[in-house]
Amino acid sequence: MKKNKKSIKTQLTVLLLFISVVPLVLLGVLSYKISFDTLYDKLKIMSLQNIEEVQNSIDFSFGRFESLINMFSEDPMFKDVYFDYELTGEVFEKLGYAHKSDAAILGAYIGLENKQTILYPETELAPDYDPTARDWYRDAVVNKGNITYSDPYIDAFTGKNIITVSKTVEQNGNIVGALAIDIALEDLTNILSSIKVGENGYLHIIDSKGVTVAHPDSQELSKETAKEMPW
Repeated sequence: MKKNKKSIKTQLTVLLLFISVVPLVLLGVLSYKISFDTLYDKLKIMSLQNIEEVQNSIDFSFGRFESLINMFSEDPMFKDVYFDYELTGEVFEKLGYAHKSDAAILGAYIGLENKQTILYPETELAPDYDPTARDWYRDAVVNKGNITYSDPYIDAFTGKNIITVSKTVEQNGNIVGALAIDIALEDLTNILSSIKVGENGYLHIIDSKGVTVAHPDSQELSKETAKEMPW
């Protein structure tokens, strides 16, 4: 009889422990799930905010270059230099103004349909240099009237990672040339470096080919980073 009582007592004890522990385990799992979901939501919101901040900074940064090239493309002097060679000096001065107005602008130039090139800062070009055969010129022609951005590349003169922004110059609806400015991508790197992601996180930008174009660590620029990513 005592054995039965002891057995029943043991069973009741185990049952009570089970009844007590199971809710605690379920509560723990539920708490973990809630904490995980909350953390995930916070990280998601933080990531979206960081992306939006970068996008706004990039829009602001490149907006000034677009304003400049739009202004020059509508300037009568840039339209008329194709017909009047004597305007070359004045066009050169205006390109110089663009170059000096912003440290990120490494060069400003116009190529004309007659294959003439006016470039600031003045640089010696090959005798057979043909601006109309260059990618920046062709891209501008294909996108007539719109601003075009090149893929990032290493500048042959400075060794810096740059992009070229170009746009056609038109007279009475006909293309007479194309304007272009070379922009150093250091601006983007500075923007990314100023944005913190958690304790040790950082942002970087890769182009459509998977090449890093902006990174807080300059050693990572121009690397095909996307191939090393787990995604």
